[in-house]
Amino acid sequence: MNVWGVERMAKECITPNLYLLTKANGSRYSIARFKSNGKQIEHSRDNADTISLREAKRSPARVMVGFDETEKRPGTESLCFADALPMALNDIAEIKQWRNEKSHLQWEQTLRDYALPLLGPLALSDITRADIPAVIKPIWFTKNETASRLRMRLGAILSWAIHHGYRTDANPAVWKANLEFDLPSKGKVQTVEHHEALTLDEARKVVSYCLSHPSPVSAAILFGIATASRVNEFRLATREEIDGDVWLVPPERRKDGHPLLHRVPLSSLAKKALEMAAAEGPLFVANGRIIASDSPRLKLIAILGRKVTMHGCRSTFRDWCAINGIDHALAEKALIKIEKGPFYIMPATAVLIATYCGVKINDQAQVIDVFGEPIKQLYAAGEITGGVHGAAYMTGTAWGKAMAFGRIAARSASKN
Repeated sequence: MNVWGVERMAKECITPNLYLLTKANGSRYSIARFKSNGKQIEHSRDNADTISLREAKRSPARVMVGFDETEKRPGTESLCFADALPMALNDIAEIKQWRNEKSHLQWEQTLRDYALPLLGPLALSDITRADIPAVIKPIWFTKNETASRLRMRLGAILSWAIHHGYRTDANPAVWKANLEFDLPSKGKVQTVEHHEALTLDEARKVVSYCLSHPSPVSAAILFGIATASRVNEFRLATREEIDGDVWLVPPERRKDGHPLLHRVPLSSLAKKALEMAAAEGPLFVANGRIIASDSPRLKLIAILGRKVTMHGCRSTFRDWCAINGIDHALAEKALIKIEKGPFYIMPATAVLIATYCGVKINDQAQVIDVFGEPIKQLYAAGEITGGVHGAAYMTGTAWGKAMAFGRIAARSASKN
């Protein structure tokens, strides 16, 4: 009788670190063999007649990393998706350090509404590749953004299950080389809808209305427009964050993740908004509670009679900057977006620090020959040139020299 293609014998190497042991009574066992701290170690694993060669090949690796499938956490075989969901969400929330409690609620809601009806009673180890499309395909074409987030969240839950030993098979919710063969890509299905922005005339109308109809929501809208900030940046602002003529946005509310305070100078409009706001504590409070995140948007729609968003006011601000010639980097900084591209910077690689000699050039950046005459159609700039500073190199002028004489060289070349 053959076992994994090997005749009965005392011990035979099947693959590196895996051996087949045949005892005198005819029983066969896989042996994981490896070195640890310089010592040769053999670990008897499984009855060779009861497992496949593929399973046997996984045994040495599991032993070497200290994982024994027989030492699973209690209850791993029976833990179902519904029971695992609260534990997984708590662990994920702790690791991701969500700054907004809505994130936890959104994860819970999408998984509860779409995944639990099908996956709830299934053991984590029994969820297959076919189960995931069954959950997300019904909404993939009609609610693609929701479906994409659902797939990502299912992947996180199942990765958590693998990490904690509740399943050993691959994650069936991954996209690459898996679900990409079952569903069209997000970009092929979803039409990107940008936040509806106010025109400049509409912004003026909103400001005029809110100034003549003071309320906590009006104050919030005015403050948001005046500071070009995100809803949860200004909605949660407190009186303690106002330092004279500056609003100090704390790091935990900065979307760019920067660890420092963001300083926002307060315009006259922002100060008028503060006059409507609460005198202490949270600025925008109605009926003893901070206004809802959707309140500014709903009021904008009521004022203008069309679908717009508060976030779109940031786009309106950007349009105003472009019309008025405001520096691009300054505008991006005001939007707390400077951490993202595009960045305007010159890439450089250090090769030589400086040269103290080189070809001689005249004031037109033309290269001069040994007879003092310019060489036709030959120009030079930067570190290759000599004679610009006389006998010594002026510290800190490499870039200026390269760009100034490079510009002169280009102009001269274009004329000749």
